Amino acid sequence: MDDRTQTIEQIKLLRELQRRKAREHFRDYLPYINKNYKTKWFHAVMADWCQRFYEGEVDKLIITLPPQHGKSEISSRIFPSWVFGKDPDTQLVLVSYAADLAKGFCLAVQRYMGTDEYKRLFPDTFLNTERLAKYRNYLCSSEYFDIVGHRGFMKTVGVSGGLTGNPVRVAIIDDPFKDSEEANSPVQREKVWDWYNNVLSTRLHNDSRQLMVMTRWHEDDLVGRILNSKDSANWTVINIPAICEKDDDGDLHSGRKVGEALWPEEHSLENLYVKMNNDPHGFNCLYQGNPGSKEGRLYHDFKTYIDKKEYGTYVRSGAYLDVADSGTDDTTLITYDIYRAPTTVYNEQTKRFEPLLFALVTDFESNPANTDVMRARVPMVINRQTPAVQNLWCESNSAGRTFGSDVSKKIRAHVSMFYQSANKESRIITNAPFVNEQIIMPFDWQTRHPALYQKVTHYLSVFKANAHDDVPDVLTGIYEKELSLANDATYSHRRGLRRK
Repeated sequence: MDDRTQTIEQIKLLRELQRRKAREHFRDYLPYINKNYKTKWFHAVMADWCQRFYEGEVDKLIITLPPQHGKSEISSRIFPSWVFGKDPDTQLVLVSYAADLAKGFCLAVQRYMGTDEYKRLFPDTFLNTERLAKYRNYLCSSEYFDIVGHRGFMKTVGVSGGLTGNPVRVAIIDDPFKDSEEANSPVQREKVWDWYNNVLSTRLHNDSRQLMVMTRWHEDDLVGRILNSKDSANWTVINIPAICEKDDDGDLHSGRKVGEALWPEEHSLENLYVKMNNDPHGFNCLYQGNPGSKEGRLYHDFKTYIDKKEYGTYVRSGAYLDVADSGTDDTTLITYDIYRAPTTVYNEQTKRFEPLLFALVTDFESNPANTDVMRARVPMVINRQTPAVQNLWCESNSAGRTFGSDVSKKIRAHVSMFYQSANKESRIITNAPFVNEQIIMPFDWQTRHPALYQKVTHYLSVFKANAHDDVPDVLTGIYEKELSLANDATYSHRRGLRRK
């Protein structure tokens, strides 16, 4: 055998070896089917998890990566083609935030399956792309195709689109939110969650699998909802942050050190830090996959009490009520005791030393909207306090006046009605540092008042990103009415706080 013939044979053997590896291993299929794909370590990690998903080692898989790091190319364009090559009977649905984007994924899968490389690798898996009459029963369009001679199909749909017909064995969800504006909308988050539960989930069965590939936008996005649901234990989550947070990326064995960029050739550490400095909360969501980080919270850790005397001398006891008109906010009541610290503080506005006051939260009640339940609960909570509540602050806006009037007949405390005209967002954000320092929670508030704890500790500094603002609004009101003026007098019977 001459050298030329030997070289040809070696090339043939090498190509056959490449095909064999591409059939068996999805990470080897990536560069085989897309010669221009630059596989980095995190792409290989993602590919290996996709293979474990295909093989049934995990049935519900979430992979979160920063934007522009190649996740959609792997999960939504290349992976489906490999799955159909391995099992042409697979019934697959691919979902994205928009139908047009999902169609683009469908066409990309078709292009990969139409290449000569694919035909040599999986000769028994092909589509009726030429609309041949002999395959007239097999459809092929921009949003749907059948596998000729098999039961497999791929259907693509945007969130809110319909899904009817055959059961689905594999569901791939690729970014159900378009951008931060959508993700920050409580209405849109609820819409996506409703579609997931009442449309997509109805097509799944016991043997179905779900792959969710996302850039995180919000702690209450679809991933957040799932991880806070009873089904969370059934999901495996792989998060790969743009800036390394653990050496070796923990169990991923990346070789990275803390502080190193994920893909420095494309997204340098310098550019990542610019993004981080411009929008810390957005960066932790999008690039670190951690929307629940403390950097995005409006409040830091609250002080707590066991013995109230730790905060000084008792002054008075009050309550603050925010009555919801309708919609998503709750009617919320917080009761508290006011204590005066033994020291004074210098007030920059009044240019004098004034008493330092604390509001120690004693009880909490919250229920959706202006309900009959709350008309009974509010008086009960107020009347059971010791020391007794002497004054109830109640906003008179809209439903507040009627509600407050009804409650006043059932409590011993005086009701101070007032009209709140200031901008809610401005009040909450401006007074947040003072609320954090001067409102004190019970030491066990996480278990005693879990709803209060959740609404306070998870409240985001991006105001529009929050579904509810009733509790921060009440805490802000307590600071404004009870603490901001440093008034350590008792209550009057007519005007709330008695002037000194």
